[in-house]
Amino acid sequence: DTMILFLSDNGPWNDLPPRMLQNGNEWWHTGSPGPLRGSKGGSYEGGFRVPGIARWTGRIPAGQVLREMACGLDWFPTIAAAAGAKLPEGRVYDGFDLMPMLSQRAASPRREFFYFVGPALHGVRQGAWKYRRVGEQGPAELYQVERDVSERYNRAAEEPELIARQPGVAPGQRPADLPGHGRRDEPEEQDGRGGGQAAGPLERQVHRGGAGQGRCDPHPPARAGQAGASGIGAIA
Repeated sequence: DTMILFLSDNGPWNDLPPRMLQNGNEWWHTGSPGPLRGSKGGSYEGGFRVPGIARWTGRIPAGQVLREMACGLDWFPTIAAAAGAKLPEGRVYDGFDLMPMLSQRAASPRREFFYFVGPALHGVRQGAWKYRRVGEQGPAELYQVERDVSERYNRAAEEPELIARQPGVAPGQRPADLPGHGRRDEPEEQDGRGGGQAAGPLERQVHRGGAGQGRCDPHPPARAGQAGASGIGAIA
């Protein structure tokens, strides 16, 4: 009766510093992001999107591949719920309980994900859409990451309403404090347009991050190998 979890903390570290090139390590020993763009240290999917595997015989169905959005911070409340433990009250938790998703294929409770590189907020994803902008003068980027997993097609110019309808964020807020964080009030349409909270421009969410923001790697809603062993479910 043991839950086993496996996940990576980030994508491949392609720009290795000299301190990592020792004991036979070479700069190409970092792995590959596959079809994903970018790598560790950046805010494209190749730096954040990682595989996750969960096994709990009798509780998590074997062989399933889930395309829901999840995050490394979600494992803490998930493990607590699985163990029947009650989290202390009077504090804010950045994660969500994934057990209904893992055991019953329910929708993920996570509705949003924020892309921090150090203390800087580079982007935000809501549903299928990801908005990214690096630096005050950086170009606006908008990707439908469920269809465009490689982030090749910038849709910002043709979809301005998707940026304008998103909730605004005040400086210094943490992901758990952001408006609409974790909510699934409305069902999403097929292209991911539904479910947004029309409260202000999505652009306000970027470049407002302060120190102390936790890095969180989303397990990707993309294709992955199906796990076939008994009691294994893969978050693709």
